[in-house]
Amino acid sequence: AIGLAFAVGLAHKGARNIAIFEPNLLRCAYIQENYDFQVLNSLDGVGRHYPLVMDGFGGNKSRAAACNHVCPGGVIIHTGLHDNSGGLDARYMTLQEVTFIGTYTYTMAHFKETAALIFSGAFGDLPWAEMRPLKDGDKAFKELALGKIATPKITLIP
Repeated sequence: AIGLAFAVGLAHKGARNIAIFEPNLLRCAYIQENYDFQVLNSLDGVGRHYPLVMDGFGGNKSRAAACNHVCPGGVIIHTGLHDNSGGLDARYMTLQEVTFIGTYTYTMAHFKETAALIFSGAFGDLPWAEMRPLKDGDKAFKELALGKIATPKITLIP
């Protein structure tokens, strides 16, 4: 959901030619059905480079992919915190003058601005959340990890 939200926000600000790397094939189809973004399975992106790359997952493989796909002089924005086990190619980033921005949170002003945009409909109808009972949370996390869920977000209802 973080990466997709970033892409939707960029599109709202006028960015075009947005590509999303998504390893979950169900979610690839979901994004293609609902948004005008280029959706690439992780294997499809080999050899492509982008001026701005955002890693919303924050795992070893996603950080390595960010380094592999950012242009010389480009920017990597890192928001995900899945693990802390490498993935950054410091040599490439230094030699190619890649800027790395780590960001974790937002201000209350950012939150209010984003909420206002969501409620105004500026980002579309955002059909992201699948609702499930809280008691099914364990099953939902397992399905998410196995790539068996297409929607970007699951909301657990107590």
